[in-house]
Amino acid sequence: MESIVKALRILLLEDSLLDAELIEIHLAEGGIDCELVRVETRSDFVRAIEQECFDLILADYSLPSFDGISALKIASSLCPDVPFIFVSATLGEELAIETLKSGATDYVLKQRLERLAPAVNRAMREAKERYERKQAQEALQTLAAELEIRVQERTAELANANEALKTEIAQRQQVEESLRKSESTLRSYFELPLIGIAITSPDQKWIEVNDKLCDILGYERSQLIQKTWVELTYPEDLQADLALFNQLLAGTSEGYSLDKRFIRKDGTVIYASISVRCVRRGDGSIDYFVALVQDVTERKQAEEERLQLIQEQVARQEAEEQGQRAAFLAEASTLLVSSLDYEIALARVAELVVPYMADWCTVDLLDEENQVMRRVAIAYVKPSTLTYTPDIASTHLDEFNFSADLPNILHTHQPRISAQISDTDLIAIAQTTEHLQILQTLGLTSYMIVPLQARGRTLGTITLVRGKSGTRYSSTDLSLVEDLARRAAWAIDNAQLYHASEAARRATQKARQLAEQTAQRNASLQALTAALSEVLTPAAAAEVAVEQGLAVLKASAGFIALLTDQDQTLEIIKALGYPQKLLNRWSRFPLTADLPIADAVKTKQPILLESREVWAQAYPHLARLYASTPDHAWASIPLIVEGRTVGGMGLSFREAQLFSEEDCAFMLALARQCAQAIERARAYAAEREARAEAEAANRAKDEFLVTLSHELRTPLNAVLGWIHLLRTRQLSEDKTMQALETIDRNTNALGTLIEDILDVSRIITGKFHLQAHPCELIPVIEAAIEVVRPSAEGKMIPIHCSFDSSIGKVWGDANRLQQVVWNLLSNAIKFTPNGGQVTVRVAQGEGEFGDRPYAEIQVSDTGKGISADFLPYVFDRFRQEDGKITKSHGGLGLGLAIVRYLVEMHHGTVQVSSPGEGLGATFTVRLPLWVSPRESHSHSSASLTVESTIFGNNIQVLEGLRVLIVDDEPDARELLTTLLEQYGAQVKAAGSAVEALDYVSRSKVDLVVSDIAMPDIDGYEFMRQFRKLEVNQGESIPAIALTAYAGEGDRTLALEAGFQVHLPKPFNSNELIKILIQLAEDKVIS
Repeated sequence: MESIVKALRILLLEDSLLDAELIEIHLAEGGIDCELVRVETRSDFVRAIEQECFDLILADYSLPSFDGISALKIASSLCPDVPFIFVSATLGEELAIETLKSGATDYVLKQRLERLAPAVNRAMREAKERYERKQAQEALQTLAAELEIRVQERTAELANANEALKTEIAQRQQVEESLRKSESTLRSYFELPLIGIAITSPDQKWIEVNDKLCDILGYERSQLIQKTWVELTYPEDLQADLALFNQLLAGTSEGYSLDKRFIRKDGTVIYASISVRCVRRGDGSIDYFVALVQDVTERKQAEEERLQLIQEQVARQEAEEQGQRAAFLAEASTLLVSSLDYEIALARVAELVVPYMADWCTVDLLDEENQVMRRVAIAYVKPSTLTYTPDIASTHLDEFNFSADLPNILHTHQPRISAQISDTDLIAIAQTTEHLQILQTLGLTSYMIVPLQARGRTLGTITLVRGKSGTRYSSTDLSLVEDLARRAAWAIDNAQLYHASEAARRATQKARQLAEQTAQRNASLQALTAALSEVLTPAAAAEVAVEQGLAVLKASAGFIALLTDQDQTLEIIKALGYPQKLLNRWSRFPLTADLPIADAVKTKQPILLESREVWAQAYPHLARLYASTPDHAWASIPLIVEGRTVGGMGLSFREAQLFSEEDCAFMLALARQCAQAIERARAYAAEREARAEAEAANRAKDEFLVTLSHELRTPLNAVLGWIHLLRTRQLSEDKTMQALETIDRNTNALGTLIEDILDVSRIITGKFHLQAHPCELIPVIEAAIEVVRPSAEGKMIPIHCSFDSSIGKVWGDANRLQQVVWNLLSNAIKFTPNGGQVTVRVAQGEGEFGDRPYAEIQVSDTGKGISADFLPYVFDRFRQEDGKITKSHGGLGLGLAIVRYLVEMHHGTVQVSSPGEGLGATFTVRLPLWVSPRESHSHSSASLTVESTIFGNNIQVLEGLRVLIVDDEPDARELLTTLLEQYGAQVKAAGSAVEALDYVSRSKVDLVVSDIAMPDIDGYEFMRQFRKLEVNQGESIPAIALTAYAGEGDRTLALEAGFQVHLPKPFNSNELIKILIQLAEDKVIS
């Protein structure tokens, strides 16, 4: 398109000669004939504007000592009508918009100079429009002033009319002639087609309008005269217009200008720039208003399009810059990995940085031994670009550094960025006065220093400096260089590790072997990662890890052991290469065992035994074990996930080893991946199991609610039905008795049903308590038989009994034991058909609870039996083999669950067996017999193992042990006191934490057994205070938390509070005594 701009004088504010030449070339190619005057400094810029006239100003935004916004302000003040266009390479979208709001005409990126000529054409065209509008406004103001003068003159002439008629007539003729000339002049201006002109009245009506205004608003003159300008004003702009108009009416101003919108006759909205002046009469009152209206819709649209274009340009520029940064980092990464000599790689990276991001770049590495910096790479642009000589470059750039910043950077590990290098910075950098002058000559503008960090170490720094050819560094630049520094540090660190490995390989003449080994291990780790990503069980993950460890490290055998039993035991889940006999012996062992794998798990550190000699020194008690194996070296690695140890990995080697750093790293990586895979598998299994349990629980809940509804409604139906019949008083005496018996039977059934539900609720909430004491078992069983006998006789089912009359007492709650037998008998009678048989047998047995005798209760029936599939779920709550609505037997499925819980509370066991459906079932309950302390004292035994003494009460395994029991429940204290005294312990029972603390402040104890949920001071706080008291006494006393809070979180809280063991209620006496003996032995050893 042919340019509309010819022979323009353009002022160019640009410090780069190259950029100025490019701008001049693009203007010429765009068809713009111009004279270009270039300045670089603020003083030259001001002097040029003050002394010369220019048609256009082009300015860079970023200059070393003069920014673009300041230049724009100066130009707006000295030559406000001259268009001002920014031509810069570094402006974001927000800054570009800010420049336009500050008064800039347009903005062109240096990367898009082909758009400069169109922008100049557009700016000059808009300037011309503004000039023409200004001329029209000035002409109108001149005309209005002339009219006002004519009116004043006419008024003066008429005042002298009475003096001389002839003079008056002559003067009137002259005035009329002048008025005709003025009116002709006014009409000529009024009909100019350049701008819309209107004469309006104080009541907002159009008095006179010209053709241009009619054309702008789309009305005929006669139509427009009938309207007011308020009617045609766009509603959103009316308030601002009226406010200015009211100021004219109030006399506070003589005119105003604003941009507003009009609604044309065809309904379209246009933008207009209006100027309004008032014309007053001789007495000062307002006669009329003169308004100039210019249609600026195209200019507004052009401004919006230009703004959108700028936004798009900025977005494209940012995208291009991001792409350039990504390409820059990719190329840098390629250079960093292209050579094993990291100094060569760093030199290439420095050359890449210059001139993309800097005029000068250095890389300095820290010698950790001597704590001095060593320069390994330097690059800078050609001296001619920065206007200094090669001599200066060769003499000073190689030694140039920001040494004052280095100590702080090395200490804080934080980068240093200076957007503007000050004279103070140069003075700190300069070594001599001459050096300072040279630095000032270089024109340095900005710098940043970024530390090179890898694995928590600062390896050195990379420094970038910009001179006159670049802009100041920003946070975006810093982020990019930090990314580059991370990659460089990683490359340096890897290269240093590689060189160290190379040196070791050269020393052992195994360079090729180690290189192949490294590649194999990397491949193995990748294969391991792929394989572990597919495993679904801990055993499968362990198998993959062990196989990889054996293959890569040339180990002869290996195993994976995981923590179990609340992290107290290690259990081998996968082993390869070990004799079965050895595995049978060591398949499970306590974490406290003095073994390498246990120590690795406890300390979270690898245990490396490189030879038998090393093993003999570290674990002399295992001499016989390692002497019996063909292995000569061992490695034990903990399996750690997110700081938590889940187990350990063990590897055995046929030959002595010298484990290298790479070996350790590989084993740690192998163990880490294995641990993560095991945790994922556990999480997957737990999620799957939890989902299945939740679904089963939900189904059981629904089935239970349906059954509960049925079991409640059935007896209620009979009760309500008979009550209704009784109210009629029409039943015979026999029927009345039958009704009462039915009501009594069904209400008893409802009571039993509700009691079972309450028992289960107490069990779930941990509120189920026993009133335990020594009691005879046979009377309890006979009482239960008498309760169910009517039901049995009703179905003609005889109950056969076989009791061992010599059987001793049991320690328990007689009522709850009767409930156990009653539930079993009720169950047997319910599922036995008419004419069947139920048998109850009571006998004494041996061996179930160590050497302690027990009572065995068997309830057998000839009923429907139990299928093999349902046998494992017989004692589950809410579980019924026949849960359909067509089932032939009622009940909620709670009775046998209550039986199991009650038996376990008495430290017994309950089992069920059935040959199959239709063949009956046998329930067997075994309860340990109670042995009085007197009987226990007189009894002797040769066995001293923990397992054989737990329930025997015959060996005083706790003799002399002082045990403090803390529990607010009297029954719990009595039970624990009786149990521990049977084994020879000296027991002190305290009912509160306060009482216990008072006791230990006065007396010595060897062990503490404490509840958690206690009033005032709970078990956690008690233990914390106890440990403080213990520190003052200089003694360490083991403690057991015996509590109904049985969750994993509760265990963690107990251990953190100072307990050694967390044992949930209801507890197993066997387990409690074992723990007491173990803690006592550990205390003696320590």
